[in-house]
Amino acid sequence: MGKTLILYPNPSRGEANVAYHLDGPGMVELRIMSLAGETCQRLVLGQESAGTRSLALNLSRLASGVYLAHLRNDQGQGQVQNAWFKFAVIK
Repeated sequence: MGKTLILYPNPSRGEANVAYHLDGPGMVELRIMSLAGETCQRLVLGQESAGTRSLALNLSRLASGVYLAHLRNDQGQGQVQNAWFKFAVIK
């Protein structure tokens, strides 16, 4: 995959795909955030094993603008994998 987290198409018109790679097993959460740091959407994906995954994401409730996708993989024992991806929504 090359990157830990990507969202496409970018810009998105409401429907997007998210692909991500986990370095190790852990509790996974994906947040969509405004550039001001406000959480607009939160998905708790639960316990997942290491590897590459993808999912469809509905962004239609978001206004046009630039956002951040934040992937957090809490692997336990103080190990946390974080990845960020900047993307745009256009209406």
